[in-house]
Amino acid sequence: MVCSLISLAALLGFCLANRVDFGGNLDASTGFDSKNFAVWADMNATKLLDLQPGSPAGTWAESWPISENSKHPFKHVFTQFNPAGHPPFDGFGGGYGAHHIDMHFYAITPEERLRDAVCSSFPPCINNSVSAKIFSFPPSQVIPKDFFVLPSLSGVPEHGMHWEPWADKSFVRPLDAATVDNPAARLGDCLSQAAGGPDKGCRMAPWYPGFSPIYISLDGKTAALEIMFTVAFVDRLKRGDIPNPYIITFPQVDGELTDLSPPVFAKTIFAVYNPATDVVRFGMDLKEYNAYACPKHCKTCDADLVCSECKSGYGLAKGGSCKRCNAADDGYCSFSNHCALEDDGSFCRANRRGECKQTYLMESRPCTFGSCSMLNCQFCKRRDDGTQRCKQCAEGYSLSGGVCVEA
Repeated sequence: MVCSLISLAALLGFCLANRVDFGGNLDASTGFDSKNFAVWADMNATKLLDLQPGSPAGTWAESWPISENSKHPFKHVFTQFNPAGHPPFDGFGGGYGAHHIDMHFYAITPEERLRDAVCSSFPPCINNSVSAKIFSFPPSQVIPKDFFVLPSLSGVPEHGMHWEPWADKSFVRPLDAATVDNPAARLGDCLSQAAGGPDKGCRMAPWYPGFSPIYISLDGKTAALEIMFTVAFVDRLKRGDIPNPYIITFPQVDGELTDLSPPVFAKTIFAVYNPATDVVRFGMDLKEYNAYACPKHCKTCDADLVCSECKSGYGLAKGGSCKRCNAADDGYCSFSNHCALEDDGSFCRANRRGECKQTYLMESRPCTFGSCSMLNCQFCKRRDDGTQRCKQCAEGYSLSGGVCVEA
Protein backbone atom coordinates (compact mmCIF):
# COMPACT_ATOMS: atom_id res chain seq x y z
CA MET A 1 0.00 0.00 0.00
CA VAL A 2 1.39 3.39 -0.99
CA CYS A 3 0.99 6.16 1.59
CA SER A 4 1.76 9.87 1.45
CA LEU A 5 0.63 11.01 4.89
CA ILE A 6 4.13 11.94 6.04
CA SER A 7 5.37 15.24 4.69
CA LEU A 8 8.55 15.63 2.69
CA ALA A 9 9.78 18.16 5.21
CA ALA A 10 9.29 15.70 8.06
CA LEU A 11 11.22 12.94 6.30
CA LEU A 12 14.07 15.26 5.37
CA GLY A 13 14.16 16.92 8.77
CA PHE A 14 15.48 13.94 10.72
CA CYS A 15 18.05 14.85 13.36
CA LEU A 16 21.60 14.63 12.07
CA ALA A 17 23.20 13.90 15.44
CA ASN A 18 23.46 10.18 14.54
CA ARG A 19 24.60 10.73 10.95
CA VAL A 20 27.60 8.87 9.50
CA ASP A 21 29.14 10.16 6.25
CA PHE A 22 30.64 7.41 4.10
CA GLY A 23 31.04 8.82 0.59
CA GLY A 24 31.89 6.03 -1.83
CA ASN A 25 30.27 5.65 -5.23
CA LEU A 26 27.09 7.50 -4.25
CA ASP A 27 28.26 10.12 -1.71
CA ALA A 28 26.37 8.11 0.87
CA SER A 29 25.48 8.96 4.47
CA THR A 30 23.52 6.87 6.97
CA GLY A 31 21.65 7.82 10.07
CA PHE A 32 19.29 6.94 12.90
CA ASP A 33 16.64 9.33 14.16
CA SER A 34 15.62 8.35 17.69
CA LYS A 35 12.84 10.92 17.87
CA ASN A 36 11.05 9.75 14.73
CA PHE A 37 12.32 6.16 15.18
CA ALA A 38 13.75 5.63 11.70
CA VAL A 39 16.96 4.51 9.99
CA TRP A 40 17.96 5.86 6.59
CA ALA A 41 20.63 6.28 3.94
CA ASP A 42 21.16 9.40 1.82
CA MET A 43 22.60 9.26 -1.70
CA ASN A 44 23.37 11.75 -4.45
CA ALA A 45 20.50 11.43 -6.93
CA THR A 46 22.56 12.45 -9.97
CA LYS A 47 25.17 9.77 -9.22
CA LEU A 48 22.39 7.21 -8.88
CA LEU A 49 20.91 8.23 -12.22
CA ASP A 50 24.36 7.99 -13.83
CA LEU A 51 24.43 4.24 -13.09
CA GLN A 52 24.02 2.33 -16.35
CA PRO A 53 22.76 -1.16 -17.20
CA GLY A 54 25.43 -3.63 -18.18
CA SER A 55 26.91 -7.05 -17.56
CA PRO A 56 27.25 -8.66 -14.11
CA ALA A 57 30.96 -7.85 -14.30
CA GLY A 58 30.04 -4.26 -13.43
CA THR A 59 28.52 -5.23 -10.08
CA TRP A 60 29.93 -3.38 -7.08
CA ALA A 61 29.18 -3.36 -3.35
CA GLU A 62 29.96 -1.18 -0.33
CA SER A 63 29.41 -1.63 3.41
CA TRP A 64 28.26 1.63 4.95
CA PRO A 65 28.61 2.04 8.73
CA ILE A 66 25.55 3.13 10.67
CA SER A 67 25.48 4.81 14.05
CA GLU A 68 24.87 2.04 16.57
CA ASN A 69 22.24 2.72 19.19
CA SER A 70 20.56 0.65 21.90
CA LYS A 71 17.19 1.49 20.32
CA HIS A 72 17.82 -0.25 16.97
CA PRO A 73 19.51 -3.55 15.98
CA PHE A 74 21.39 -2.55 12.83
CA LYS A 75 25.18 -2.83 12.46
CA HIS A 76 25.81 -1.76 8.86
CA VAL A 77 24.16 -1.00 5.53
CA PHE A 78 25.39 -3.35 2.79
CA THR A 79 24.65 -1.78 -0.60
CA GLN A 80 25.10 -3.50 -3.97
CA PHE A 81 24.59 -2.21 -7.52
CA ASN A 82 23.35 -4.84 -10.00
CA PRO A 83 23.83 -3.55 -13.57
CA ALA A 84 22.19 -6.67 -15.06
CA GLY A 85 19.58 -7.19 -12.35
CA HIS A 86 19.31 -10.60 -10.71
CA PRO A 87 16.94 -13.59 -10.51
CA PRO A 88 14.10 -13.98 -10.96
CA PHE A 89 14.48 -12.30 -14.39
CA ASP A 90 14.07 -13.11 -18.08
CA GLY A 91 17.01 -11.44 -19.82
CA PHE A 92 14.71 -8.88 -21.44
CA GLY A 93 14.26 -6.48 -18.52
CA GLY A 94 11.35 -8.32 -16.90
CA GLY A 95 11.23 -9.46 -13.28
CA TYR A 96 14.13 -8.10 -11.24
CA GLY A 97 16.09 -7.65 -14.48
CA ALA A 98 16.28 -3.85 -14.36
CA HIS A 99 19.56 -2.33 -13.14
CA HIS A 100 19.01 -1.57 -9.50
CA ILE A 101 20.34 -1.14 -5.97
CA ASP A 102 19.99 -3.67 -3.12
CA MET A 103 20.30 -1.79 0.18
CA HIS A 104 20.39 -4.14 3.20
CA PHE A 105 20.16 -2.96 6.80
CA TYR A 106 22.05 -5.79 8.53
CA ALA A 107 21.68 -6.71 12.18
CA ILE A 108 25.07 -8.47 12.09
CA THR A 109 28.57 -7.12 11.48
CA PRO A 110 30.23 -7.23 8.04
CA GLU A 111 32.62 -9.85 9.40
CA GLU A 112 29.75 -12.09 10.56
CA ARG A 113 27.99 -11.70 7.22
CA LEU A 114 31.08 -12.67 5.22
CA ARG A 115 31.83 -15.57 7.56
CA ASP A 116 28.36 -17.13 7.50
CA ALA A 117 26.98 -16.35 4.02
CA VAL A 118 29.16 -18.79 2.07
CA CYS A 119 28.39 -20.97 -0.97
CA SER A 120 30.53 -23.73 -2.49
CA SER A 121 29.53 -22.44 -5.95
CA PHE A 122 27.41 -19.64 -7.39
CA PRO A 123 25.12 -19.29 -9.22
CA PRO A 124 23.18 -21.08 -7.98
CA CYS A 125 24.04 -21.51 -4.32
CA ILE A 126 23.78 -25.26 -3.66
CA ASN A 127 22.39 -26.51 -0.35
CA ASN A 128 25.29 -28.41 1.21
CA SER A 129 27.53 -28.35 4.27
CA VAL A 130 29.34 -25.23 3.05
CA SER A 131 26.15 -23.19 2.60
CA ALA A 132 24.31 -24.70 5.59
CA LYS A 133 23.90 -21.33 7.33
CA ILE A 134 22.32 -19.75 4.26
CA PHE A 135 19.75 -22.57 4.10
CA SER A 136 19.06 -22.51 7.85
CA PHE A 137 15.74 -20.66 8.12
CA PRO A 138 14.43 -18.79 11.18
CA PRO A 139 11.34 -20.07 13.04
CA SER A 140 8.19 -19.35 11.05
CA GLN A 141 6.95 -17.24 13.97
CA VAL A 142 9.38 -14.41 13.07
CA ILE A 143 9.02 -14.45 9.25
CA PRO A 144 6.47 -11.99 7.82
CA LYS A 145 3.64 -14.02 6.28
CA ASP A 146 3.62 -11.92 3.10
CA PHE A 147 7.07 -13.09 1.99
CA PHE A 148 7.96 -16.22 0.00
CA VAL A 149 11.28 -17.84 -0.80
CA LEU A 150 12.70 -19.76 -3.77
CA PRO A 151 15.68 -21.49 -2.09
CA SER A 152 17.24 -22.64 -5.37
CA LEU A 153 17.41 -19.01 -6.57
CA SER A 154 17.51 -16.84 -3.48
CA GLY A 155 20.59 -17.99 -1.59
CA VAL A 156 23.42 -15.54 -2.29
CA PRO A 157 27.02 -15.55 -0.98
CA GLU A 158 27.95 -12.57 1.22
CA HIS A 159 24.20 -11.87 1.59
CA GLY A 160 22.12 -14.80 2.87
CA MET A 161 18.68 -16.07 1.86
CA HIS A 162 16.36 -13.54 0.20
CA TRP A 163 12.60 -13.65 0.77
CA GLU A 164 10.51 -11.77 -1.82
CA PRO A 165 7.15 -10.11 -1.08
CA TRP A 166 3.99 -11.73 -2.43
CA ALA A 167 3.12 -8.29 -3.82
CA ASP A 168 5.91 -8.83 -6.40
CA LYS A 169 4.69 -12.25 -7.52
CA SER A 170 3.02 -10.85 -10.64
CA PHE A 171 6.36 -9.85 -12.16
CA VAL A 172 8.78 -12.47 -10.77
CA ARG A 173 7.15 -15.42 -12.53
CA PRO A 174 6.69 -16.10 -16.26
CA LEU A 175 3.66 -14.37 -17.74
CA ASP A 176 2.45 -17.69 -19.15
CA ALA A 177 3.16 -19.70 -15.96
CA ALA A 178 -0.55 -20.42 -15.42
CA THR A 179 -0.94 -21.95 -18.90
CA VAL A 180 2.05 -24.31 -19.00
CA ASP A 181 2.27 -27.84 -17.63
CA ASN A 182 5.49 -27.22 -15.68
CA PRO A 183 5.80 -23.64 -14.28
CA ALA A 184 9.15 -24.46 -12.66
CA ALA A 185 10.61 -25.52 -15.99
CA ARG A 186 9.21 -22.38 -17.59
CA LEU A 187 10.96 -20.29 -14.95
CA GLY A 188 14.12 -22.17 -15.92
CA ASP A 189 13.60 -21.00 -19.50
CA CYS A 190 13.54 -17.38 -18.31
CA LEU A 191 16.69 -17.87 -16.25
CA SER A 192 18.59 -19.58 -19.06
CA GLN A 193 17.74 -16.66 -21.38
CA ALA A 194 19.04 -14.22 -18.78
CA ALA A 195 22.25 -16.23 -18.53
CA GLY A 196 22.86 -15.76 -22.26
CA GLY A 197 21.06 -18.79 -23.64
CA PRO A 198 18.72 -18.83 -26.65
CA ASP A 199 15.41 -16.97 -26.50
CA LYS A 200 12.73 -19.47 -25.47
CA GLY A 201 9.94 -16.91 -25.51
CA CYS A 202 9.74 -16.66 -21.72
CA ARG A 203 8.79 -13.21 -20.50
CA MET A 204 8.14 -11.58 -17.13
CA ALA A 205 6.24 -8.38 -16.41
CA PRO A 206 8.26 -5.20 -15.80
CA TRP A 207 9.04 -4.33 -12.18
CA TYR A 208 7.03 -1.18 -11.54
CA PRO A 209 7.47 1.24 -9.94
CA GLY A 210 10.70 -0.53 -8.95
CA PHE A 211 10.60 -0.32 -5.14
CA SER A 212 10.33 -3.45 -2.97
CA PRO A 213 10.89 -4.69 0.60
CA ILE A 214 13.00 -7.84 1.06
CA TYR A 215 13.57 -10.02 4.15
CA ILE A 216 17.01 -11.63 4.62
CA SER A 217 17.68 -14.67 6.80
CA LEU A 218 20.99 -16.29 7.74
CA ASP A 219 22.03 -18.95 10.23
CA GLY A 220 18.50 -19.54 11.49
CA LYS A 221 17.85 -15.86 12.29
CA THR A 222 16.62 -12.61 10.82
CA ALA A 223 19.78 -11.08 9.35
CA ALA A 224 18.64 -7.96 7.47
CA LEU A 225 15.73 -5.91 6.21
CA GLU A 226 16.26 -4.70 2.66
CA ILE A 227 15.04 -1.90 0.41
CA MET A 228 15.45 -2.79 -3.27
CA PHE A 229 14.95 -0.08 -5.88
CA THR A 230 15.62 0.51 -9.56
CA VAL A 231 17.50 3.44 -11.02
CA ALA A 232 14.32 4.15 -12.99
CA PHE A 233 12.44 4.48 -9.67
CA VAL A 234 14.78 7.30 -8.62
CA ASP A 235 14.12 9.03 -11.94
CA ARG A 236 10.34 8.68 -11.46
CA LEU A 237 10.62 10.08 -7.93
CA LYS A 238 12.76 13.02 -9.00
CA ARG A 239 10.52 13.94 -11.95
CA GLY A 240 7.31 13.69 -9.91
CA ASP A 241 5.85 10.74 -11.82
CA ILE A 242 5.19 9.02 -8.47
CA PRO A 243 4.41 10.51 -5.03
CA ASN A 244 7.29 12.21 -3.23
CA PRO A 245 7.72 10.95 -0.55
CA TYR A 246 6.94 7.41 -1.64
CA ILE A 247 5.99 5.14 1.28
CA ILE A 248 4.83 1.52 1.43
CA THR A 249 4.09 -0.82 4.31
CA PHE A 250 6.75 -3.40 5.15
CA PRO A 251 5.05 -6.84 5.51
CA GLN A 252 4.42 -7.51 9.20
CA VAL A 253 4.83 -10.58 11.39
CA ASP A 254 1.82 -12.18 13.04
CA GLY A 255 1.95 -11.49 16.77
CA GLU A 256 4.62 -8.84 16.09
CA LEU A 257 7.39 -11.23 17.13
CA THR A 258 11.01 -10.73 16.11
CA ASP A 259 14.37 -12.26 16.93
CA LEU A 260 16.10 -8.93 16.30
CA SER A 261 17.64 -7.34 19.38
CA PRO A 262 16.40 -4.93 20.51
CA PRO A 263 13.00 -6.18 19.32
CA VAL A 264 12.07 -3.63 16.66
CA PHE A 265 10.94 -4.14 13.06
CA ALA A 266 10.27 -2.05 9.98
CA LYS A 267 6.79 -0.51 9.84
CA THR A 268 7.21 1.17 6.45
CA ILE A 269 9.93 1.81 3.90
CA PHE A 270 10.17 5.18 2.23
CA ALA A 271 11.98 7.16 -0.44
CA VAL A 272 12.07 10.96 -0.56
CA TYR A 273 13.86 13.31 -2.97
CA ASN A 274 15.11 16.74 -1.89
CA PRO A 275 15.39 19.03 -4.95
CA ALA A 276 17.30 21.65 -2.96
CA THR A 277 20.23 19.30 -2.33
CA ASP A 278 19.71 16.67 -5.09
CA VAL A 279 19.74 14.02 -2.36
CA VAL A 280 17.46 11.00 -2.28
CA ARG A 281 16.83 9.32 1.07
CA PHE A 282 15.79 5.69 1.49
CA GLY A 283 14.83 4.48 4.93
CA MET A 284 12.62 2.54 7.27
CA ASP A 285 10.20 3.73 9.91
CA LEU A 286 10.56 1.36 12.86
CA LYS A 287 8.16 0.07 15.48
CA GLU A 288 8.63 -1.86 18.71
CA TYR A 289 7.93 -5.60 18.51
CA ASN A 290 7.74 -8.44 21.00
CA ALA A 291 10.95 -10.38 21.58
CA TYR A 292 10.94 -13.92 20.22
CA ALA A 293 12.67 -15.54 23.17
CA CYS A 294 12.13 -18.26 25.74
CA PRO A 295 10.12 -17.23 28.83
CA LYS A 296 11.95 -15.76 31.79
CA HIS A 297 14.20 -18.26 33.65
CA CYS A 298 13.72 -20.84 30.85
CA LYS A 299 16.72 -22.73 29.49
CA THR A 300 15.08 -24.55 26.56
CA CYS A 301 11.78 -23.94 24.80
CA ASP A 302 10.10 -25.03 21.58
CA ALA A 303 9.28 -22.92 18.51
CA ASP A 304 6.05 -21.80 20.18
CA LEU A 305 8.09 -20.53 23.17
CA VAL A 306 6.68 -23.19 25.53
CA CYS A 307 9.40 -24.01 28.04
CA SER A 308 10.64 -27.59 28.35
CA GLU A 309 13.60 -27.04 30.68
CA CYS A 310 14.17 -24.31 33.26
CA LYS A 311 17.43 -22.73 34.30
CA SER A 312 19.16 -23.96 37.45
CA GLY A 313 17.20 -23.07 40.57
CA TYR A 314 13.81 -23.04 38.81
CA GLY A 315 11.13 -25.67 38.32
CA LEU A 316 8.80 -26.08 35.34
CA ALA A 317 5.27 -25.06 36.31
CA LYS A 318 2.05 -25.96 34.58
CA GLY A 319 1.67 -23.89 31.40
CA GLY A 320 5.39 -23.80 30.65
CA SER A 321 6.53 -21.05 33.02
CA CYS A 322 9.50 -21.36 35.39
CA LYS A 323 9.22 -20.73 39.11
CA ARG A 324 11.97 -20.74 41.71
CA CYS A 325 12.28 -24.08 43.45
CA ASN A 326 15.76 -24.74 44.87
CA ALA A 327 14.64 -27.98 46.52
CA ALA A 328 17.55 -30.17 47.55
CA ASP A 329 17.61 -33.95 47.22
CA ASP A 330 16.86 -34.40 50.91
CA GLY A 331 13.54 -32.61 50.54
CA TYR A 332 14.56 -29.28 52.09
CA CYS A 333 14.48 -25.92 50.37
CA SER A 334 17.39 -23.54 50.28
CA PHE A 335 14.96 -20.61 50.60
CA SER A 336 11.35 -20.10 51.64
CA ASN A 337 10.05 -20.19 48.10
CA HIS A 338 8.36 -22.90 46.05
CA CYS A 339 8.93 -26.65 45.78
CA ALA A 340 7.54 -28.80 42.98
CA LEU A 341 5.18 -31.45 44.28
CA GLU A 342 3.37 -33.14 41.46
CA ASP A 343 4.09 -34.28 37.94
CA ASP A 344 1.56 -31.76 36.60
CA GLY A 345 3.86 -28.94 37.71
CA SER A 346 1.83 -27.62 40.65
CA PHE A 347 3.75 -25.97 43.49
CA CYS A 348 3.47 -25.60 47.25
CA ARG A 349 5.14 -22.99 49.38
CA ALA A 350 7.72 -24.10 51.93
CA ASN A 351 7.07 -23.62 55.64
CA ARG A 352 8.52 -20.77 57.68
CA ARG A 353 11.78 -22.62 58.23
CA GLY A 354 12.20 -23.09 54.49
CA GLU A 355 11.46 -26.80 54.72
CA CYS A 356 9.78 -28.84 52.00
CA LYS A 357 8.60 -31.81 54.04
CA GLN A 358 8.72 -35.31 52.62
CA THR A 359 4.95 -35.76 53.03
CA TYR A 360 2.30 -33.33 51.88
CA LEU A 361 -1.45 -33.04 52.11
CA MET A 362 -2.68 -31.37 48.91
CA GLU A 363 -5.85 -29.45 49.74
CA SER A 364 -5.78 -26.54 47.31
CA ARG A 365 -3.46 -24.27 45.39
CA PRO A 366 -1.57 -22.86 47.13
CA CYS A 367 -1.56 -26.05 49.14
CA THR A 368 -1.15 -26.46 52.89
CA PHE A 369 1.19 -28.76 54.72
CA GLY A 370 -0.21 -31.67 56.64
CA SER A 371 0.33 -35.31 57.40
CA CYS A 372 -0.39 -37.96 54.78
CA SER A 373 -1.81 -40.89 56.73
CA MET A 374 -1.86 -43.36 53.83
CA LEU A 375 0.59 -46.19 54.28
CA ASN A 376 3.80 -45.92 52.24
CA CYS A 377 2.55 -42.75 50.53
CA GLN A 378 4.81 -39.75 50.16
CA PHE A 379 2.38 -37.22 48.59
CA CYS A 380 -1.40 -37.47 48.85
CA LYS A 381 -4.46 -35.38 48.08
CA ARG A 382 -7.65 -35.00 50.09
CA ARG A 383 -10.94 -35.73 48.33
CA ASP A 384 -14.10 -33.70 48.88
CA ASP A 385 -15.44 -36.41 51.21
CA GLY A 386 -12.38 -36.10 53.46
CA THR A 387 -10.64 -39.29 52.34
CA GLN A 388 -7.16 -39.26 50.87
CA ARG A 389 -5.81 -40.46 47.52
CA CYS A 390 -2.11 -41.09 47.08
CA LYS A 391 -0.37 -39.13 44.32
CA GLN A 392 3.19 -40.40 44.78
CA CYS A 393 4.41 -43.43 46.71
CA ALA A 394 7.48 -43.73 48.85
CA GLU A 395 10.61 -45.32 47.44
CA GLY A 396 10.14 -49.05 46.81
CA TYR A 397 6.39 -48.76 46.24
CA SER A 398 4.26 -48.12 43.17
CA LEU A 399 0.84 -46.54 42.81
CA SER A 400 -2.12 -48.79 42.07
CA GLY A 401 -5.70 -47.54 42.29
CA GLY A 402 -4.75 -44.69 44.56
CA VAL A 403 -2.87 -46.84 47.08
CA CYS A 404 0.79 -47.86 47.33
CA VAL A 405 1.81 -51.45 46.79
CA GLU A 406 5.24 -53.03 47.04
CA ALA A 407 7.06 -52.65 43.75
